[in-house]
Amino acid sequence: REAQEFANILYRPWLLTPGFLIFIAVLSFNVLGDKIRDILKKKKSVDFVSLFEELTKPYVVVTLLSILEMAKNREILLKQNSNFDTIMIERVE
Repeated sequence: REAQEFANILYRPWLLTPGFLIFIAVLSFNVLGDKIRDILKKKKSVDFVSLFEELTKPYVVVTLLSILEMAKNREILLKQNSNFDTIMIERVE
């Protein structure tokens, strides 16, 4: 039975696509989180836009998701004085 299930994957490689995409997403969140932690080791606070070398929609979305995950885990604080103002990221000490 296990050999038959393995054969199904060999003959239907598209079955691996969802798992592979989830793996890539989690890996990118972790890499970006490490980059943000390194930046915040040098500075106590940084604005959101300064995290980017180039502003592309996918990079902004993945970075925002990484920052929200870090805020949920209480690794950083997010501050914004008013609507549409700069988002400041501060490390928690």
